[in-house]
Amino acid sequence: MAAGSEDLTGLGVNTHSFPCLQGAPKGRVTLAQVPLGLREGTNAVIGGGCLRGWDGAGKGLEGAAVLAPQQCFHLVAPPAMVDRLIAEGAFLMTPGWLSDWREHIAHWGFDQETARQFFQETTQKLVLLDTGVSGDSLAQLSAMGEYLGLAWQDIPVGMDMLKLSLERLVLDLRRGAISLPPPERYFADHLMVIDLLTELLTTGGEKEALDRVEELFALLFAPGRLSYAPAGPGSEEAAAWAGKDFAWTRSGRGFVVRMLHRGQDLGSLELEDLAFAQYKESYLALALPLAKVCALAISNARALEARQKAEQALRNMASIVESSKDAIIGQSLQGVIVSWNQGAKRIYGYDQDEVLGRHISFLTPHDQPDVMTRKLEKIKAEEPTDQVETVWLTKDGQPLNVSLQVSPVRDEGGRIVGASSIARDITKEKQKAEQERRSLEAQLQQAQKLESVGRLAGGVAHDFNNILAIILGYCEMALQGVGPENALHHDLAQIQEAAERA
Repeated sequence: MAAGSEDLTGLGVNTHSFPCLQGAPKGRVTLAQVPLGLREGTNAVIGGGCLRGWDGAGKGLEGAAVLAPQQCFHLVAPPAMVDRLIAEGAFLMTPGWLSDWREHIAHWGFDQETARQFFQETTQKLVLLDTGVSGDSLAQLSAMGEYLGLAWQDIPVGMDMLKLSLERLVLDLRRGAISLPPPERYFADHLMVIDLLTELLTTGGEKEALDRVEELFALLFAPGRLSYAPAGPGSEEAAAWAGKDFAWTRSGRGFVVRMLHRGQDLGSLELEDLAFAQYKESYLALALPLAKVCALAISNARALEARQKAEQALRNMASIVESSKDAIIGQSLQGVIVSWNQGAKRIYGYDQDEVLGRHISFLTPHDQPDVMTRKLEKIKAEEPTDQVETVWLTKDGQPLNVSLQVSPVRDEGGRIVGASSIARDITKEKQKAEQERRSLEAQLQQAQKLESVGRLAGGVAHDFNNILAIILGYCEMALQGVGPENALHHDLAQIQEAAERA
């Protein structure tokens, strides 16, 4: 460039197409990845944000200026076009970034399903600002659109904007102002936002997600005041939001965005006293798709918490089942065993792998009725089943008395999909009850014997008493006819006294 020149007249400009280095892990960029043209006889290098902080020292670039706006598309498209496309929900790319799109998505930690969900929540279409430096850009763009399930658009651009951008950056460099103006610095850093959102989508609970959401909005927009209000069902605020995604604050220096995910209102986020209130429309253009992703993150965090609670409840239930002394056996409606707890192993002696897949009737002795089959038929017919007593065999062939309760198992839709049997070993209880029964029978027999003896003794005493009454009657009449002076009077008195004692 000639001394004092304000343009690029006489300056040789070369373009190079190589994979975008944006977001590359430290140490990934090697000298072999930098084209030779950038390493030999170069006075200045201009590129996207991936070159920011790249040290050319020792690589043939000593003394060269490395000029890099935050995004490559600012080099080849007018700011008005960039802002309009972003406001329309476009994800902007240049050929260098597009050539490595699969690796970028993998670096963000997305599989295809997560990437589709993320991009479809935040993006209306994929837009390539095609400078023509790569011959397979259209094929890559089509493949990316199919992978994410999004529409795409190719916009051919010439090198005129690259020339103008270079002139502007050269002038900014001379004036000591190499940073971009606020509209570009704050509203277009897609990749930085995606890195932040990647962390947001990997949060744990809801509180952590909300903290990340506030951190993200505070970092991007630097508001004087930031507050989140959870949604209240049936509240006046919810009615006021009908059909709206945002509202301006009364001061005119901020806005409120609504957090919606699949029709569910999760709350609203208010940003007040924006640092650059004159750009609030551009702020809002970025905030609206961000709010959708933040709502997705909050919803996922809630679902994760609910799933963790449900899994903990299942673990607790499984622990209870495993620690039960009773045999708890799960089976299909056809009677095939699908679960076998430690209680069942302790009582019947079979390990779990010995019984899974077998029909539960193998526990029933051949001379006993198959109670389980009848119970399962009732469960399939949705009829009530009562507790019954039956006999099951242990592994070593010993019969056990069992108290059996069979209950239906239902899925989330309420449909009966199996049965759960609680079988309690009551053999000792039955033996004790039998012993008590026999003891009571023996006591009853003894009581009956005593009662017979009592009846016999009572009958004898009654008859003997009748005889004594006759003796006493005749003795009294004899005494009346015999005076005391008579020798028989004393004898009769002795007979009367003996009879009375008897």
